Amino acid sequence: MNGGHCFLQSTLRTGTTWLRDMLSRNQGLQVLGEVLSPEVDDLVQLDVPIRWYQFLVGELTKDPTNILPRKQRDLFLRYLDMLRQYGMGRVMLIDLKLEQLEEVDCISPVIFVPENRFIVLRRLNVLKQVVSEMIMYKRLKDGDTILHREFTPKRETVIIETPSLLWHVRRRIDITNRYKKKLDDCGAKAFFMTYEDMIGQKSHDVLINLQAFLGVKPINLHSSLAKQNPQHLSELIENYDEVHLAFQATEFAYMLFLPS
Repeated sequence: MNGGHCFLQSTLRTGTTWLRDMLSRNQGLQVLGEVLSPEVDDLVQLDVPIRWYQFLVGELTKDPTNILPRKQRDLFLRYLDMLRQYGMGRVMLIDLKLEQLEEVDCISPVIFVPENRFIVLRRLNVLKQVVSEMIMYKRLKDGDTILHREFTPKRETVIIETPSLLWHVRRRIDITNRYKKKLDDCGAKAFFMTYEDMIGQKSHDVLINLQAFLGVKPINLHSSLAKQNPQHLSELIENYDEVHLAFQATEFAYMLFLPS
């Protein structure tokens, strides 16, 4: 693909690491991790020790006015060009977490442009997605810093206040819809897929079509990573009866019955 950039657009815990792990096996691709994360050193398959915030801090020391939104937009384009040179002619895919982009939304106008391409990955069961994120944070708090592994770890459970859970589900859907509108408005090409596509019976066809969309020769893809929370919600939420009752009265009731 010439000219534009490729972005993997998603929210947290949608299976992006799983997808990146598979796509990185295609030698025609150079797969980057969460470059907008201020915390995670997650530049997959690239020897690039700098993320966006590190790059920005360096530019601010040269000129403090680089903090201005219009200057940040120009700097982000320079940052993307800097990353591209490490790709050695391969198609580069950049993981773009919407929660992180929201923090620096001033750079959105140079991301959502017609010449770029987007893989839009979402999860149908947003309730399970949010619960998985809460379990991830519990593991991190307990000192377990391995977020992804080749085996399913010991089951963890959480107690969740229902109003908080509803808020997080609505927020996740809202941010997904807001950035989908930006994508629709800019007219860029996009490939839409779900987490359920990746783990379902049609995963092979979806991944073949995805590689073709990226402009690389398709190969059979697989991941060595395992699902971290394969259990049903009733096995992960200690106050599941309370959550079940509350969600039955909402537009999200169907999520209680979706596959895990």
